[in-house]
Amino acid sequence: MIAPQKSNDLIVCADWGTSSLRIYLVDLLDGTIIDSFSNDQGILSTFQQWQKDPGADRKIFYRNKLQLALDQLSVGASIIGIPLIASGMAGSSIGIQPIDYSPLPFDLNRGVMGYHFFEATIEHSNPLWILSGLEKPGDVMRGEEVQAMGWWSHFGKSGLHVLVLPGTHSKHLWIQDGVLVDFHSYFTGELYRLLLDHSILKPSVKEVHADDQIASRAFLRGLDASSNHHLLQELFRIRAKSVQQHLNAGNLPHYLSGLLIGSELRSLNDLISGETVHLAAGSSLIKWYLKALDHLGFENRINWAPGQIDQFTLTGQIQAWKRL
Repeated sequence: MIAPQKSNDLIVCADWGTSSLRIYLVDLLDGTIIDSFSNDQGILSTFQQWQKDPGADRKIFYRNKLQLALDQLSVGASIIGIPLIASGMAGSSIGIQPIDYSPLPFDLNRGVMGYHFFEATIEHSNPLWILSGLEKPGDVMRGEEVQAMGWWSHFGKSGLHVLVLPGTHSKHLWIQDGVLVDFHSYFTGELYRLLLDHSILKPSVKEVHADDQIASRAFLRGLDASSNHHLLQELFRIRAKSVQQHLNAGNLPHYLSGLLIGSELRSLNDLISGETVHLAAGSSLIKWYLKALDHLGFENRINWAPGQIDQFTLTGQIQAWKRL
């Protein structure tokens, strides 16, 4: 199917991740965000809901979820017909429709991503483009490559750089002169939630608002424990420390966070040799990653403000859409 001509001055950008959906109405001329909406209807929960309704058409079910979010934009009916571009997990095996990954290397300046196009319908008011992700042997990503495109348009300096994108599945991207040449993925965020919610650690957890200094000390203890390089052993030691009352319930989440983030960043430290490290994280994670990078001695780095990660996503989506 051939997509229609793209002549609008507005676009709706959807960042549909594993755990959340964020949509933005954006002015294509100057990049201004006109309106936005977000909820916790990520791809994983949407997929699980669809599995419980075996008679539902998968594409319609997912597009209905998107439409409910679109309806929340304050401009309402005025967005009918405006192009909608989605990145992230929308094109994954648990998304609307699986889309083949594009290979490495990927030119952030001129690269054209794979996509699938859905026409607007009576029920679904916007034509929809779903972007593919990138792959290499043994690793895949969806969404972070779009953030990298947006980041590069803001940074754009030659040399070898490592872009660190924390999240449910953290990514470390190697970018040489504007070409994404390699990346590594980490289960950091998802493992954190799994262990707190579904493991033997759960009875020991008391997620309370801890004093910043106390929380920081627990986090740093976890960071130091990650130097052991025996993560499975250290995870059980959290249970032992709790039982033996060497780690109280309120501090356990911070200690675990330090252990997991420390394990992730020590892996990065083993791979770099002078590259500039760029940290681009949201507001909920940047404090802890900054603390970890400082504690572990990452000196050659650039820290991007939390609000910029959303702008990177939007800029990258618009660039990707214009190249289709």
